[in-house]
Amino acid sequence: MAIFAPPIAVLLGQWKLRQYYKPEGPGLLRSVGTGLLITLFASVVSATSVYAFARSTGPEPIARHLTEMRHLLEQAKPMFLKEKNGRQQYEQAYRNLAFSAQDLATDDYVRKFLVGLLISIPGGIFLRK
Repeated sequence: MAIFAPPIAVLLGQWKLRQYYKPEGPGLLRSVGTGLLITLFASVVSATSVYAFARSTGPEPIARHLTEMRHLLEQAKPMFLKEKNGRQQYEQAYRNLAFSAQDLATDDYVRKFLVGLLISIPGGIFLRK
């Protein structure tokens, strides 16, 4: 659920920008730029808070999370192997598991930035006028 906060913030920001520049609208560059700026800011704040939380809790919860993720990945292994190049995808997913607080924060940043980016460009185009 937390991955939807930045896109909602992007769309609300673009909508508020559109209201501010009524009746002519903010234009494409301002609207998309606002979306990208909000995406960047929200992703950085989220990743920083994940990093701070993970560092403050210590290594035990991260190790428990890693164990749970490995268990889930092992359960999903048959589904991976049914697909073409499934073994490579499985091994890639296994290597990409977060081992530290920095890995968790990086993963959070990348996911939220990509989702926000995918929303900010179409949202900016739609809300430009």
